[in-house]
Amino acid sequence: AQGIGFAIPIDEVKSILPVLEKDGSIQRAYLGVGLYPGRIPPRAADELGLPTSKGALIVNVLENSAAAKAGLQEYDFVTKFGSREIDSDATLRRAIEDAGVGSDIVVEFFRDGKKRTAKLSLGC
Repeated sequence: AQGIGFAIPIDEVKSILPVLEKDGSIQRAYLGVGLYPGRIPPRAADELGLPTSKGALIVNVLENSAAAKAGLQEYDFVTKFGSREIDSDATLRRAIEDAGVGSDIVVEFFRDGKKRTAKLSLGC
């Protein structure tokens, strides 16, 4: 494995170092969904009855996960996670990570062209 390097952004290191020093490990929050990578194309948003293509499309919900317990389903389109606006899968992943294990979050999403909300508690 010569010539292969791995880098961790310094901001991430700074945010986890105090927890790592205190607890000896890092726990990541877990929603239990598979997401469509990136933003969905505008045409797909139209076909799904969405008002925007900015958000995160759920393509899989794992049994007994925080998402399943909150009633989220495949093809729900998340636009807000807590107070954060979601514009892609990457922003949702970061919002979950920042929220932390055990956080109670209200999620705004679209299903069948209608705006809905669900309250969930993130697992690990």
